Amino acid sequence: MIKLIKKKALITVFFFLLTLLIYILSPLFLNLNNFKSNFEETIGSNLNTQTSISGDINYKYFPLPSIVIKDIELGEDIETKSRIESTIINIHPHNLLLKKFDISNIAFKNGQFPIKINEINDLKSFDDFKIKIKFRNINIKLIRNDKILVISNSDSKIDIKNSAINKIKLDGVYEEIPFYLFFNKNKLEIKAKEINLKTKIVFDQNINKVIFSYDDKSLFPGLENILVKGKFTNQNKTLIIENANISSKLINGKFDFKYQYGSNHLPKLKLNLDTTRIDKIQAEKLVLFMKDDIFELARFFNLNLIIQIPKAKFNNKIFNKVFVDLQFVAGDIIVKKFILSSSSNKLEIKGKILKFGKDKLFFYKSKFSTNNYEKIIKNLSINKEIQNNIVDQNIFSVISSGYLNLNKAKIYIEQNETNYFTSTDPYVDKQITYNGNKLEDLNKRFNEKILEGKLINFFNLPKFFELY
Repeated sequence: MIKLIKKKALITVFFFLLTLLIYILSPLFLNLNNFKSNFEETIGSNLNTQTSISGDINYKYFPLPSIVIKDIELGEDIETKSRIESTIINIHPHNLLLKKFDISNIAFKNGQFPIKINEINDLKSFDDFKIKIKFRNINIKLIRNDKILVISNSDSKIDIKNSAINKIKLDGVYEEIPFYLFFNKNKLEIKAKEINLKTKIVFDQNINKVIFSYDDKSLFPGLENILVKGKFTNQNKTLIIENANISSKLINGKFDFKYQYGSNHLPKLKLNLDTTRIDKIQAEKLVLFMKDDIFELARFFNLNLIIQIPKAKFNNKIFNKVFVDLQFVAGDIIVKKFILSSSSNKLEIKGKILKFGKDKLFFYKSKFSTNNYEKIIKNLSINKEIQNNIVDQNIFSVISSGYLNLNKAKIYIEQNETNYFTSTDPYVDKQITYNGNKLEDLNKRFNEKILEGKLINFFNLPKFFELY
């Protein structure tokens, strides 16, 4: 009797396992390539992007029942379209047999994945579904206004619930710097050991906090070893940071930030800095910023950057105040105002920095004025011969326009005019307008005696005054 019961139990288990095996393996008999359009529609709707499958679709039953799709193209535009070599979707065999192509878990291996972030809300623009996304050796392409930022070699997990990102774990590389990103409900952390970067943002219903610190190279000269602390609000499609603290070895002060989603207004970042050691900023870093780094900022961000420094320390005593008003628009840089000033002197520059092929050109209009020209010459230690020629010269100004080739370190002055009064006879106004041969000679002397093919020589002030 016992043997009979055991036999029946064994037969029951055998048939159960056989049924289960047939159930699991039954999708093998389906030609899944006939359902490419179904998978394209499902993946495309879940990921908010156009999807095209060019490779084969196969069924795997080990270690878990899943669909393996080869060569998926994601995106609409040719320039931003990405290809995934292998896509794995965990799927219930029963749903597959019933031709239900619901996705709850999807993994991408080898390739590129596009994410459009023209607006902050685009990161939450999912349909009403729950899904987990995994990346293995994926280059994530962040696309903003047709500009692309690539995070390479990404291994990550994204958990989406109820139309919102619930959790992100990401290990990746940006500009050859490995970093780790973690987001969970109301907290975002970013770390990069190579540059000692630590960022923490806490999202709260009422008060949101951000802490940002790193102690290595920065895009903007003087912001090395920086620490940022502040609170922000995100209401009515507007992100606002007010009176936040910013400090580094060279600067200390406050900043404000305002960004209205979906509007034509540029995001505005305003820095109000206290005493700032501009004299400690290396000229080499300023040159690098002008030639390359500023374009990296403009390439990805549209931004209005305003910097005010009422007490700036320079190597010379010509200026002690700084005001900068820059706009990054569609990759171009608009210099609305760049002003260096003191009680006696003022330099104002306006213009645009544009790319023309491989060249980067700064089209400028400038005006320098002083009411104590003699003191400037002495402070800059100009040779005595030149000093003797301007003993009585106090009120002096130069108005100039043209363009500077940042790559070749060559200037093309199109208009130039100097004016000065003498202290002995303030009613005598001497004006010199440079044109023809005189303008040609000025350009030649400027390029050969000042720049000498090196942009760093642009910061050699004494040579400028030797021109006049």
